[in-house]
Amino acid sequence: MKSIIAILLAGAAAPAFAQDLPVTLHDGATWTITAEHTRSAEGMGQAQNWGLTTVKRLTWHAGAKDRPDTLTVTPVSSTTAPGSPPEVATARSLAIPATLVVDEGLTPGPVVNKDEVRAAFSQLFPNAAKTSAAMIDASTRAMIASELAVVSHAQGLALKQGKTISADIDMPNPIGGPPLRAVETASLDSFDKKAGRAVVQWRQVLDPAAFKASTAGVLLAMANNKLSPEKIEEARAAFADAAMQNETVCRHEIDLPTGLAVKVECNMTSLTTMQGKTQRVTEHWAVAQTLPEQP
Repeated sequence: MKSIIAILLAGAAAPAFAQDLPVTLHDGATWTITAEHTRSAEGMGQAQNWGLTTVKRLTWHAGAKDRPDTLTVTPVSSTTAPGSPPEVATARSLAIPATLVVDEGLTPGPVVNKDEVRAAFSQLFPNAAKTSAAMIDASTRAMIASELAVVSHAQGLALKQGKTISADIDMPNPIGGPPLRAVETASLDSFDKKAGRAVVQWRQVLDPAAFKASTAGVLLAMANNKLSPEKIEEARAAFADAAMQNETVCRHEIDLPTGLAVKVECNMTSLTTMQGKTQRVTEHWAVAQTLPEQP
C-alpha cells in the first residue's frame, strides 16, 4: 500500500499539506519491541484460547550501495499467559537472532541468514524435514516478525489529515487457491509537532464477494481435474452457505522524530460459515516499541 500512497501524493494538487511520517534512524539503531497477543477461536472443533507476551531486541542497519536496509531481531523472552498451551511460546520465538530485509516503513521481508534460521527451526521441530521449504520459510517469518508486521502498517506513510487513503491487497485463502481481495485504509487522526506524536488509524477489511468467488473457483478446478460428480456435488453442498468476514482495526501512535509506532492496539475479528456452522476468531495485539538508544 505504501507505494500506492506515494503515487497518490505525488499527483496531489497540494502535496505540501501532507504530513510525512518517515522512519528516521541512525545506522545501528537498537530498541526493544514488546507485544502482548491473545487469540480466541470457537465454533468449529475444539476451542483455542491463548495469550503470549514476547520481548525482542531490534537493530537496524542502513543498506550500503545496492544492498537493502536490514533489521536484526534478537529474541529476549516469550511468556505464555496462564492457561495457555506451553508450545505457543516455542512457536513464536527462535533461539537465534534473525536478520530481515525491510523497506522504508520497516515492513519485514525475506530472511537474510536463511540457512541458520532453517537449522534452528529444524531443531525445534524435527519433523520439519518433511515440510516444504516454502512452508518452513513462512513459519519462521511468523515466528520472527509477527510483531513487526503489526507495527509497520502505519510506519513510513505520508498522510493528509481528514483524508483516508486506501489500496487493494491480497489475503491468504483459508480454503486454498488464489489469495483473497481485501482493502486497506489509513487515516491521520492527529498530528502534534510540538509533542512529537501523531495518531494513525489503520484498517483492513476482506471483500466478502472474494470468498464466495473463491469457492466457485474450487468447484471449477474440481470439474477441470475430472473429479467424480459425487465429489463435486459434496463440495457444492459444503460451499452452499459458505461466507467469510474478516476485519482488523488498529490505532498507531507514531513518534515523529523516529517514525516508529511506539504504541499500537489492534483488534481482528474473523467469521467463517460453512454447512450451518460458524467459526469465530478474535485476536488482540498490544505492542510497544521503545525509542532507540542514543549512539
